[in-house]
Amino acid sequence: MGKFNWKVGEMLQNEYFRRPAYKVKNKIVGSLDNADSCHFTWENNPMLSWQWLMTPNRMKIYLENLKQNLTTDSAIRNIVKILLRDGILTDSSFKQGVYSRYETPNDMRMWNYHRKFQFQFESIDQELDQTKFANIDNMDDLWASFGGFSLYAGIKNIEIYAPTNDYCEITIPNFKCYGADSYEFSGDNQYLGHWNKKGLRTKSADAGIAIFNQNGNNTNDPSFMHTLGYARFQDAYDVYFCVRNEHYNRYREKYGKGGEMIVWTQPNIIPIKNFIFRITKGGMITYGFSNFSAT
Repeated sequence: MGKFNWKVGEMLQNEYFRRPAYKVKNKIVGSLDNADSCHFTWENNPMLSWQWLMTPNRMKIYLENLKQNLTTDSAIRNIVKILLRDGILTDSSFKQGVYSRYETPNDMRMWNYHRKFQFQFESIDQELDQTKFANIDNMDDLWASFGGFSLYAGIKNIEIYAPTNDYCEITIPNFKCYGADSYEFSGDNQYLGHWNKKGLRTKSADAGIAIFNQNGNNTNDPSFMHTLGYARFQDAYDVYFCVRNEHYNRYREKYGKGGEMIVWTQPNIIPIKNFIFRITKGGMITYGFSNFSAT
Protein backbone atom coordinates (compact mmCIF):
# COMPACT_ATOMS: atom_id res chain seq x y z
CA MET A 1 0.00 0.00 0.00
CA GLY A 2 2.94 2.27 0.60
CA LYS A 3 3.66 2.34 -3.15
CA PHE A 4 0.28 4.03 -3.64
CA ASN A 5 0.94 6.44 -0.73
CA TRP A 6 -1.98 4.90 1.18
CA LYS A 7 -0.38 5.73 4.53
CA VAL A 8 -3.37 5.16 6.81
CA GLY A 9 -4.35 1.97 4.98
CA GLU A 10 -0.79 0.70 5.41
CA MET A 11 -0.76 1.68 9.08
CA LEU A 12 -4.02 -0.14 9.79
CA GLN A 13 -2.92 -3.27 7.99
CA ASN A 14 0.38 -3.30 9.89
CA GLU A 15 -1.58 -2.83 13.11
CA TYR A 16 -3.84 -5.73 12.16
CA PHE A 17 -0.87 -8.07 11.64
CA ARG A 18 0.84 -6.80 14.81
CA ARG A 19 -2.10 -7.64 17.06
CA PRO A 20 -2.82 -11.11 18.44
CA ALA A 21 -5.55 -13.05 16.66
CA TYR A 22 -8.97 -11.57 17.31
CA LYS A 23 -12.24 -11.90 15.40
CA VAL A 24 -14.84 -9.12 15.62
CA LYS A 25 -18.18 -10.62 16.61
CA ASN A 26 -20.68 -11.00 13.78
CA LYS A 27 -23.20 -8.74 15.56
CA ILE A 28 -20.73 -5.85 15.26
CA VAL A 29 -20.28 -6.11 11.49
CA GLY A 30 -22.48 -3.44 9.91
CA SER A 31 -23.84 -2.23 13.27
CA LEU A 32 -21.38 -0.56 15.61
CA ASP A 33 -24.17 0.09 18.13
CA ASN A 34 -23.22 -3.25 19.69
CA ALA A 35 -19.56 -2.31 20.15
CA ASP A 36 -18.25 -2.25 23.70
CA SER A 37 -15.02 -2.19 25.67
CA CYS A 38 -14.26 -5.85 24.99
CA HIS A 39 -13.52 -5.05 21.35
CA PHE A 40 -10.15 -3.85 20.20
CA THR A 41 -10.48 -0.23 19.18
CA TRP A 42 -8.23 2.13 17.28
CA GLU A 43 -8.97 5.77 18.01
CA ASN A 44 -7.35 9.11 18.77
CA ASN A 45 -4.59 8.37 16.27
CA PRO A 46 -3.35 11.59 14.64
CA MET A 47 -3.33 9.90 11.22
CA LEU A 48 -7.09 9.30 11.51
CA SER A 49 -7.85 13.00 11.68
CA TRP A 50 -10.96 14.81 10.46
CA GLN A 51 -8.80 16.50 7.83
CA TRP A 52 -7.68 13.11 6.51
CA LEU A 53 -11.27 11.83 6.45
CA MET A 54 -12.44 14.81 4.40
CA THR A 55 -9.54 14.78 1.90
CA PRO A 56 -11.43 12.95 -0.92
CA ASN A 57 -13.82 15.27 -2.73
CA ARG A 58 -16.66 12.74 -2.49
CA MET A 59 -16.68 13.12 1.30
CA LYS A 60 -18.00 16.67 1.01
CA ILE A 61 -21.07 15.29 -0.77
CA TYR A 62 -21.62 12.63 1.89
CA LEU A 63 -21.25 15.22 4.65
CA GLU A 64 -23.86 17.44 3.00
CA ASN A 65 -26.20 14.46 2.74
CA LEU A 66 -25.74 13.78 6.45
CA LYS A 67 -26.44 17.42 7.33
CA GLN A 68 -29.68 17.40 5.34
CA ASN A 69 -30.83 14.26 7.13
CA LEU A 70 -30.28 15.62 10.65
CA THR A 71 -33.88 16.86 10.80
CA THR A 72 -35.65 13.69 9.66
CA ASP A 73 -38.38 12.27 11.87
CA SER A 74 -36.23 9.29 12.88
CA ALA A 75 -33.27 11.51 13.82
CA ILE A 76 -35.44 13.78 15.99
CA ARG A 77 -37.02 10.80 17.74
CA ASN A 78 -33.56 9.36 18.41
CA ILE A 79 -32.57 12.65 20.06
CA VAL A 80 -35.72 12.66 22.22
CA LYS A 81 -35.04 9.07 23.32
CA ILE A 82 -31.56 10.11 24.44
CA LEU A 83 -32.93 13.09 26.40
CA LEU A 84 -35.52 10.94 28.17
CA ARG A 85 -33.13 8.06 28.83
CA ASP A 86 -30.52 10.26 30.50
CA GLY A 87 -33.01 12.36 32.48
CA ILE A 88 -32.09 15.51 30.56
CA LEU A 89 -35.74 16.08 29.65
CA THR A 90 -37.89 15.94 32.81
CA ASP A 91 -41.14 17.36 34.18
CA SER A 92 -39.27 20.43 35.39
CA SER A 93 -38.28 21.16 31.77
CA PHE A 94 -41.90 22.25 31.14
CA LYS A 95 -41.96 24.96 33.81
CA GLN A 96 -42.20 28.39 32.23
CA GLY A 97 -38.91 30.27 32.12
CA VAL A 98 -36.76 27.24 32.95
CA TYR A 99 -33.57 27.03 30.87
CA SER A 100 -31.04 24.22 30.98
CA ARG A 101 -27.99 23.29 28.96
CA TYR A 102 -26.36 19.91 28.53
CA GLU A 103 -22.99 18.97 27.03
CA THR A 104 -21.74 15.44 26.39
CA PRO A 105 -18.48 14.53 28.18
CA ASN A 106 -15.27 15.31 26.30
CA ASP A 107 -13.28 12.44 27.82
CA MET A 108 -15.68 9.65 26.82
CA ARG A 109 -14.23 6.83 24.72
CA MET A 110 -15.63 6.83 21.20
CA TRP A 111 -17.22 3.38 21.42
CA ASN A 112 -19.13 4.50 24.52
CA TYR A 113 -20.05 7.89 23.06
CA HIS A 114 -21.32 6.22 19.87
CA ARG A 115 -23.60 3.87 21.79
CA LYS A 116 -25.05 6.66 23.90
CA PHE A 117 -25.30 9.75 21.68
CA GLN A 118 -25.24 8.86 17.97
CA PHE A 119 -28.54 9.79 16.29
CA GLN A 120 -27.99 9.79 12.50
CA PHE A 121 -25.60 8.32 9.91
CA GLU A 122 -24.71 8.30 6.21
CA SER A 123 -23.45 5.15 4.47
CA ILE A 124 -20.34 5.66 2.33
CA ASP A 125 -18.67 3.69 -0.47
CA GLN A 126 -20.94 0.69 -0.03
CA GLU A 127 -20.72 0.27 -3.80
CA LEU A 128 -16.92 -0.23 -3.74
CA ASP A 129 -17.02 -3.59 -5.55
CA GLN A 130 -18.72 -2.12 -8.58
CA THR A 131 -16.96 1.23 -8.83
CA LYS A 132 -13.61 1.15 -7.08
CA PHE A 133 -12.28 -2.00 -8.70
CA ALA A 134 -13.43 -0.77 -12.11
CA ASN A 135 -10.61 1.78 -12.11
CA ILE A 136 -7.56 1.73 -9.86
CA ASP A 137 -7.33 5.51 -10.20
CA ASN A 138 -10.59 5.73 -8.22
CA MET A 139 -8.95 4.08 -5.22
CA ASP A 140 -7.44 6.16 -2.44
CA ASP A 141 -6.20 5.95 1.13
CA LEU A 142 -9.72 6.26 2.54
CA TRP A 143 -10.92 3.33 0.45
CA ALA A 144 -7.85 1.26 1.40
CA SER A 145 -8.43 2.00 5.09
CA PHE A 146 -12.20 1.67 5.45
CA GLY A 147 -13.73 0.25 2.29
CA GLY A 148 -17.45 0.77 2.89
CA PHE A 149 -18.15 2.61 6.17
CA SER A 150 -20.43 5.24 7.72
CA LEU A 151 -20.26 8.90 8.69
CA TYR A 152 -22.05 9.50 12.00
CA ALA A 153 -23.70 12.43 13.78
CA GLY A 154 -23.89 12.53 17.56
CA ILE A 155 -25.08 15.00 20.19
CA LYS A 156 -22.59 17.55 21.48
CA ASN A 157 -24.67 20.35 23.08
CA ILE A 158 -28.38 20.65 23.88
CA GLU A 159 -30.35 23.65 25.15
CA ILE A 160 -33.83 23.31 26.66
CA TYR A 161 -36.13 26.29 27.28
CA ALA A 162 -39.81 26.43 28.27
CA PRO A 163 -41.61 29.58 26.93
CA THR A 164 -44.80 28.33 28.65
CA ASN A 165 -45.87 25.55 30.99
CA ASP A 166 -47.27 23.56 28.05
CA TYR A 167 -44.18 22.86 25.99
CA CYS A 168 -40.42 23.25 25.83
CA GLU A 169 -38.10 24.02 22.96
CA ILE A 170 -35.06 21.88 22.22
CA THR A 171 -32.18 23.63 20.46
CA ILE A 172 -29.27 21.71 18.96
CA PRO A 173 -26.50 24.30 18.26
CA ASN A 174 -23.97 21.80 16.90
CA PHE A 175 -23.24 18.13 16.42
CA LYS A 176 -20.24 15.84 16.65
CA CYS A 177 -19.33 14.17 13.35
CA TYR A 178 -16.96 11.23 12.84
CA GLY A 179 -16.28 8.21 10.65
CA ALA A 180 -16.15 4.65 11.94
CA ASP A 181 -15.89 1.12 10.65
CA SER A 182 -15.13 -2.40 11.76
CA TYR A 183 -11.74 -3.42 10.34
CA GLU A 184 -12.57 -7.05 9.72
CA PHE A 185 -12.58 -9.68 7.01
CA SER A 186 -15.97 -11.33 7.24
CA GLY A 187 -17.17 -13.25 4.20
CA ASP A 188 -14.36 -15.33 2.70
CA ASN A 189 -15.23 -14.51 -0.91
CA GLN A 190 -14.74 -10.73 -0.69
CA TYR A 191 -12.31 -9.86 -3.52
CA LEU A 192 -9.48 -7.50 -2.52
CA GLY A 193 -7.55 -7.36 -5.79
CA HIS A 194 -4.44 -9.09 -7.15
CA TRP A 195 -1.23 -8.08 -5.37
CA ASN A 196 2.52 -8.53 -5.33
CA LYS A 197 5.42 -6.46 -4.01
CA LYS A 198 5.13 -4.23 -7.05
CA GLY A 199 1.57 -3.18 -6.43
CA LEU A 200 -2.07 -3.91 -7.25
CA ARG A 201 -3.98 -5.11 -10.30
CA THR A 202 -7.64 -5.98 -10.59
CA LYS A 203 -9.34 -8.45 -12.87
CA SER A 204 -12.04 -5.91 -13.82
CA ALA A 205 -9.76 -2.91 -14.39
CA ASP A 206 -6.69 -4.12 -16.27
CA ALA A 207 -7.12 -4.82 -19.97
CA GLY A 208 -3.36 -5.41 -20.15
CA ILE A 209 -3.48 -8.32 -17.75
CA ALA A 210 -4.22 -11.94 -18.62
CA ILE A 211 -5.49 -14.44 -16.06
CA PHE A 212 -3.64 -17.75 -15.73
CA ASN A 213 -3.52 -20.62 -13.29
CA GLN A 214 -0.35 -22.08 -11.81
CA ASN A 215 0.25 -24.16 -14.96
CA GLY A 216 0.20 -21.13 -17.23
CA ASN A 217 -3.21 -21.98 -18.66
CA ASN A 218 -5.97 -19.44 -19.00
CA THR A 219 -8.64 -19.87 -16.34
CA ASN A 220 -11.95 -18.34 -15.34
CA ASP A 221 -11.15 -18.98 -11.68
CA PRO A 222 -8.08 -16.78 -11.21
CA SER A 223 -5.46 -17.35 -8.60
CA PHE A 224 -2.77 -15.49 -10.56
CA MET A 225 -2.60 -12.56 -12.94
CA HIS A 226 0.22 -12.15 -15.44
CA THR A 227 1.33 -9.41 -17.81
CA LEU A 228 0.29 -10.11 -21.41
CA GLY A 229 3.08 -11.27 -23.70
CA TYR A 230 4.40 -14.13 -21.60
CA ALA A 231 3.51 -17.76 -22.26
CA ARG A 232 4.73 -18.72 -18.80
CA PHE A 233 5.63 -16.84 -15.64
CA GLN A 234 9.19 -15.55 -16.02
CA ASP A 235 9.44 -12.60 -13.64
CA ALA A 236 8.07 -12.59 -10.10
CA TYR A 237 7.14 -8.94 -10.50
CA ASP A 238 4.84 -9.88 -13.39
CA VAL A 239 2.82 -12.29 -11.22
CA TYR A 240 -0.06 -10.94 -9.14
CA PHE A 241 -1.75 -13.14 -6.55
CA CYS A 242 -5.45 -13.03 -5.85
CA VAL A 243 -6.27 -11.78 -2.34
CA ARG A 244 -9.61 -12.38 -0.68
CA ASN A 245 -10.87 -12.14 2.88
CA GLU A 246 -10.29 -15.86 3.29
CA HIS A 247 -6.52 -15.36 3.06
CA TYR A 248 -6.55 -13.02 6.08
CA ASN A 249 -8.75 -15.46 7.99
CA ARG A 250 -6.47 -18.41 7.19
CA TYR A 251 -3.42 -16.41 8.25
CA ARG A 252 -5.06 -15.52 11.57
CA GLU A 253 -5.99 -19.13 12.27
CA LYS A 254 -2.57 -20.51 11.29
CA TYR A 255 -0.23 -18.00 12.93
CA GLY A 256 -2.28 -16.59 15.80
CA LYS A 257 -1.81 -13.06 14.48
CA GLY A 258 -4.33 -10.69 12.92
CA GLY A 259 -6.43 -8.64 15.31
CA GLU A 260 -9.66 -7.30 13.85
CA MET A 261 -10.74 -4.01 15.41
CA ILE A 262 -13.12 -1.09 15.34
CA VAL A 263 -11.61 2.08 13.89
CA TRP A 264 -12.77 5.62 14.67
CA THR A 265 -11.66 8.89 13.17
CA GLN A 266 -11.15 11.91 15.36
CA PRO A 267 -14.50 13.77 15.64
CA ASN A 268 -15.25 17.27 14.45
CA ILE A 269 -17.80 19.69 15.91
CA ILE A 270 -20.05 21.20 13.23
CA PRO A 271 -22.27 24.24 14.03
CA ILE A 272 -25.98 24.17 13.20
CA LYS A 273 -28.39 27.11 12.79
CA ASN A 274 -32.10 27.01 13.68
CA PHE A 275 -32.21 23.35 14.70
CA ILE A 276 -35.15 23.83 17.10
CA PHE A 277 -38.13 21.62 17.83
CA ARG A 278 -40.88 21.54 20.46
CA ILE A 279 -42.10 18.85 22.81
CA THR A 280 -45.45 19.17 24.58
CA LYS A 281 -46.28 17.74 27.97
CA GLY A 282 -48.21 15.02 26.19
CA GLY A 283 -45.10 13.97 24.30
CA MET A 284 -46.07 15.42 20.92
CA ILE A 285 -43.12 16.58 18.84
CA THR A 286 -43.57 19.53 16.48
CA TYR A 287 -40.93 21.18 14.36
CA GLY A 288 -40.34 23.27 11.29
CA PHE A 289 -36.89 23.79 9.85
CA SER A 290 -37.43 26.34 7.10
CA ASN A 291 -34.34 28.30 8.20
CA PHE A 292 -32.26 25.29 9.25
CA SER A 293 -28.67 25.19 8.05
CA ALA A 294 -25.52 23.32 9.02
CA THR A 295 -22.25 25.05 8.24
